[in-house]
Amino acid sequence: MKLTQHAEQRMRQRGFKDIHLYLLQVLGEEMIAQGGAVKMTITKKRKAQIVQALDKLVGKSMILSSDTGTVLTAYNKR
Repeated sequence: MKLTQHAEQRMRQRGFKDIHLYLLQVLGEEMIAQGGAVKMTITKKRKAQIVQALDKLVGKSMILSSDTGTVLTAYNKR
């Protein structure tokens, strides 16, 4: 993810880590920000959805192809 100098400065000031931006990008809700930019956010409702989904993932796995990233199979661990 490419960051502006302004974004890097604000991240330092506000205690953001790279993982926070990654999670916002992957799990956040997409909204339209002022000026037409895209805003990624996690609301309380979205957080509850994510926690519920994570709880359901315990004990589940998937196998990916190492060269293409294609999902080969998915299963429940025993």
